[in-house]
Order: sequence, then C-alpha cells, then structure tokens
Amino acid sequence: MPVCNETEFKKRLTNMQLPRIAFIFGEEKFLVHHYTDKLSEKAVGKHPSEFNFHTFDSKSTIDEIAQAALAVPFMADLLLIKVLDLDVESLSDNQYKKFQELLTIVPSSTVLVFSWPTFDIGNKKSAKWKKLVEAVSKTEDGVVF
Repeated sequence: MPVCNETEFKKRLTNMQLPRIAFIFGEEKFLVHHYTDKLSEKAVGKHPSEFNFHTFDSKSTIDEIAQAALAVPFMADLLLIKVLDLDVESLSDNQYKKFQELLTIVPSSTVLVFSWPTFDIGNKKSAKWKKLVEAVSKTEDGVVF
C-alpha cells in the first residue's frame, strides 16, 4: 500500500487490516506515538505476552531486529516487533542491505513497526531513507503513515 493519510490509517486499524510492515513518522510526534500504540494494541492487545511483543531502539542492530521478526508467535496469531527512532542514516552499508532484505522476508505472522516518535526525520530524507520508504510503500502488506 502506498503512503496513506490519517483517515486511511484509522480505517485500516478499525477494519483490522494490519500491515505486515509499517513506517510511522511525521512532525506531529503525539500522533506518531498515538498511532504506534494503536497499531501495537490492535496486533497483540493491551497486555501482550513478552514472547510476542518486542521493542527495539536506535542502539539495536538490524540482526537483532531480524532475529525477533522472523520468530514464530508463541500461542498467539501475531508477533509484534516495534522499532523506535532507528537512525537509518547511521546504518553501515552492510546493515542497510540487511534492513532492505528484512523488509522483503517478514512473515505474515509478524507485524513489524518502525516508528519515529522523537527522532526528527524532516531534513534527513536521504537516498537511503527514500529507498526504504519506497520499498515499504510498494509492498502489498506495507504502509507508510
């Protein structure tokens, strides 16, 4: 799915059309945080099992994220992986390639959410960033909001 607006994103959540991959960012940090939480809640509930909900931050490696994303949910339908404030610009070429690869192999049992609730992407939209956004927006189960 291509880049969507707030109305489309809310409709997807209401209809339980959860994306396999989501990029959530913008100037309104409250909304980024709000919709990241809403998507998380829809995927794994208000009180998810620690086996099916993993949060990573900017210090995490793509290998760590991929290992969690490729796991099988434990006694649940979905596994949620939430990555907060990942600095795409600081990824090495090797990590960037792994990131691109990860976006193509996320299983249907995983909801992989990349959210930037505090990191200001605004002027940092480099070729690396644009390629990733384009890749997610072209996937059938991906959403950029």
